[in-house]
Amino acid sequence: MRRFISILAALVVGISLAPASNAASTKVMFTEATGAPISGIPTVAAGETLHFVLGGFPSTGGLYVFQAVQPVGGARPTYSNTKAPLWISTDAQASFAPTKVIAFTIDNGNAWGADCAHQQCGLWFEFDHTKSTDLSEDQFVPFTFNTLPTTGTTPVIATSAYTLSVKINGVITQENIPGTIAYRQILTFDATSNSNAPVAFKSFTPDLCPVTGNTVTALKGSGQCDIAVTVGSKSSHFPFNVIQGTQSVSLGKSSLKVGQSLLLAKISNFGEVIAYKSSSKNCSIKGNSLKALKAGSCKISASAMAMDNYKALNQSFVLTIKK
Repeated sequence: MRRFISILAALVVGISLAPASNAASTKVMFTEATGAPISGIPTVAAGETLHFVLGGFPSTGGLYVFQAVQPVGGARPTYSNTKAPLWISTDAQASFAPTKVIAFTIDNGNAWGADCAHQQCGLWFEFDHTKSTDLSEDQFVPFTFNTLPTTGTTPVIATSAYTLSVKINGVITQENIPGTIAYRQILTFDATSNSNAPVAFKSFTPDLCPVTGNTVTALKGSGQCDIAVTVGSKSSHFPFNVIQGTQSVSLGKSSLKVGQSLLLAKISNFGEVIAYKSSSKNCSIKGNSLKALKAGSCKISASAMAMDNYKALNQSFVLTIKK
């Protein structure tokens, strides 16, 4: 009992805490089965057990905890084992009381659509059914997954001999920080390592963002992608929020001479039929044919309908009509 009180004191002052994803009041500390605290991020293999204690447990409700893949931004996990949660509560039917050393058995994630050997997995905490709409206790606490069983009963701290430097479209990018990719946008990955080992690219959302060589393309206008860059035992994950594409069209010219005509594109870059309109007496438009009438500015607009994957086209142009 004296040991547990000292652990709770460490939790209150914030010593040796597992990293959390937001400002949840509940604090998580990984421990041995005896309740003795361990430092750093633990490494476990499938079938092994993580132990932890909680501090700052909310008085207004219990918590669910389940295994999940690290979510993007402030969202809840897309991949999680919600069928096998622990219920932590003062309720007599709960899996554990909040004052106990809690044991959680880890799996590889394959049964619920994940791959913890290559994706960043961890424990996800949220309020239980009594406060299911309250997100204030949402937090992700990561662990390192080992494809081989660890030795002994105490998880160890993972180390890696490999380092990765990743550029996306020429810009150095940090892992696990959500970026954006638009419908049909192509991102080019350039990865270098401190070793001679080959670098591999993999999409964990291939139906949405497939990988071809070292490029990634978004096939829809919404969702979340997860791209992994791997060298040896080192994997870095790059999440993306997928957004709608932007329709566009180019006139191809900035000026015309009086009497000249210009054939305008019939469809946008996403294949939607474009409607053109002139707001100037210096030029006229019939269908997709523009004619220069007299010297001055020719002001025209182009529009096309929106779809689920891309926004409506609304562009304006000014051409110079010369004598």
